[in-house]
Amino acid sequence: NLSDRNVLTAGAVKHDVQIEGNVLAQKGRLGLVLNTDGSYIKGLIGTDAGTAGQTYMMLSDGASWYHEGKGARTDSIKESKIKNLEADGGNIYQKNEKPITIENYKGNMKLFYKHENAGTKAEDYKTGDVHIKEAAKNSSVTMMTDNSGITMTDDKQVYNVLNTLAGKLYYEAYKNGEKNLKGQATIAEGLTASSATLKMADMDFHEASGQGYAKEINPSPNPNPNPNP
Repeated sequence: NLSDRNVLTAGAVKHDVQIEGNVLAQKGRLGLVLNTDGSYIKGLIGTDAGTAGQTYMMLSDGASWYHEGKGARTDSIKESKIKNLEADGGNIYQKNEKPITIENYKGNMKLFYKHENAGTKAEDYKTGDVHIKEAAKNSSVTMMTDNSGITMTDDKQVYNVLNTLAGKLYYEAYKNGEKNLKGQATIAEGLTASSATLKMADMDFHEASGQGYAKEINPSPNPNPNPNP
């Protein structure tokens, strides 16, 4: 349900929602509620040029958005645009070269990127950036890529991967002093929501551009903190 105050609420009964194909909000407001582990959308979410449609999305409880071109209007959609995104354990898989712009973001989610080569350079990531214009307090994004092609024992290479991955996320309001969004860049065993994290760094954002970057690598937890003498 989408209220007059532009607040999207889920119904009392949860059920799987599965959408395959690009979505165009041409007029008015479109609400998408994906709040089960079996729910997903596979497609771009855009507007036609000259139209004023707005899309509101709830992405939670393991639901996923596979951002890929599927079906009609793939070429004419220049970017995917979400007016409000409220996430709680949701996943976005960025699988298209077109960017995603989220005007208002609240909650927590994972954002997945595949890389080529070792993933240390911007050109190793062929898919588009994600821009969050404004975020509610205590919001967070975990950026994820897998460990393919990475020498995990090479700390310099690992940092370069995490830093380049972090650079795919822009937090626009950071340029104006808003500091509500936290981020983490991670290298995992695979590219699924349940993949184990191997390396991680907290993120911050450049004041001039809002582009993300990785701070120092977080130390790996000791798998056996109390060894027997």
